[in-house]
Amino acid sequence: MDALSIINTLIAEKKVLAIFCVLELMVVSFLILFTNGTKNIYHSKKIKLTDKLEIPTPIRRWTTWYIMVVTEK
Repeated sequence: MDALSIINTLIAEKKVLAIFCVLELMVVSFLILFTNGTKNIYHSKKIKLTDKLEIPTPIRRWTTWYIMVVTEK
């Protein structure tokens, strides 16, 4: 099925449209419920560069070298 036929089916069949709307409402409700209040989903140790700037601790060796060079300047 191509996208145009799916859209035509949604428009033509009221029962399919109702099921689609209910499913979409459920998805949006779950997204709002589970992401409400989540500000930082990535938790790791951080390096403080300045008073206002923190970055995650690098994992690879060259990344560490780059951060040391950048922070020394």
